[in-house]
Amino acid sequence: MLIFPFNNKEVSTFVLAFLFKAARAGEAGKGFAVVADEVRKLAEQSANATNQIADIISHIQKDINEAIKTMATGTEEVTTAIHHMSNQSKLVAASTTIVQNLTNENLAGVQNISASTEEQLASMQEISASADELSVMEEDLQKVIQQFKY
Repeated sequence: MLIFPFNNKEVSTFVLAFLFKAARAGEAGKGFAVVADEVRKLAEQSANATNQIADIISHIQKDINEAIKTMATGTEEVTTAIHHMSNQSKLVAASTTIVQNLTNENLAGVQNISASTEEQLASMQEISASADELSVMEEDLQKVIQQFKY
């Protein structure tokens, strides 16, 4: 990439031609020789600066390419993590449904046990009442038997 419209070789050729003409001009060409030498120095500095700029641009491009690769890898990892979290969420939702169903079944079982317990309590109360009646009847029977004994 050249910013200057001439390359260093062209400038060097131009400067050499200029120096040659200045040397032919003799004493009158000495000023031109100084200018030509300064042009040569500026051309070398420009070439060095151009090379440094090209190196900097090359490093920047390399860093940009590495950043792009890193971002692509990061994006892929984030996408993978999102898919993993989505799958885990689905598993949690399914597990929650299973737990809810089991809880409902357990609740129904507890309600059945409660109903059976109430029925058994009612039966025991009836048995207790019947036992009380039998006890009263036994006492009455004992009294009747006692009357026959004496």
